[in-house]
Amino acid sequence: MAWRPLRRSCTLSVTLDSVEQLTNTSPFDPERRWIYEDPAVDYMANELRASRRWCDVRVMILLPPDVVARRDTVDQVRRSVSLYCKATLRHLDNEIGGLKRQAFGTLWFGLVILAAAMALITAIERVAWLHGLPATWLTEGLFIVAWVAAWFPIDMAFYSRWPLNTDRKLYRAIMDAPLSVIADPYASANELSQAPGSDGSGTSRSPALSSSTHPGRP
Repeated sequence: MAWRPLRRSCTLSVTLDSVEQLTNTSPFDPERRWIYEDPAVDYMANELRASRRWCDVRVMILLPPDVVARRDTVDQVRRSVSLYCKATLRHLDNEIGGLKRQAFGTLWFGLVILAAAMALITAIERVAWLHGLPATWLTEGLFIVAWVAAWFPIDMAFYSRWPLNTDRKLYRAIMDAPLSVIADPYASANELSQAPGSDGSGTSRSPALSSSTHPGRP
């Protein structure tokens, strides 16, 4: 029996007013359940980025009971999350591919600058009458220029792609995560408290996105 390390389970939950808030931007409104301007999928990715990434992700969508009661709500939620994540992954793949092409395109230019600078440094060091502080300024300046020209394509090929690759893992984890749609238990109470003639305060619960991490099965 192969040994596998214990994995943790991360549950991402969002409380929304409508299915459209999963993928659409909306103006800030403190009276709504979802007060943020960003799509809820992007907010979940940002929440997951700040937590432990090595975990089994689960997604929980809380909607008003009347929205959950519709026949096609669950399929609409799953389809919206899947299509939005696929579109984001395609955009990230294009960004990574563009960085690769730019990195290889500038690599040859950087190598030419590096070789030319090294040749000039060697020539300056062989000039007998050019010595002391001027020679040091020239050689050090050329050395810096050479390594900056060589470092730019290296940075673009490796380090600039790092956050993009991380985002690809996050959106793929959300797309492949088990998804559940639940009726918000606070929605009915808030609607009753806001009804005419009720004694409630009429205040609505603040929307929140919570990310809870707890031990899971291997």
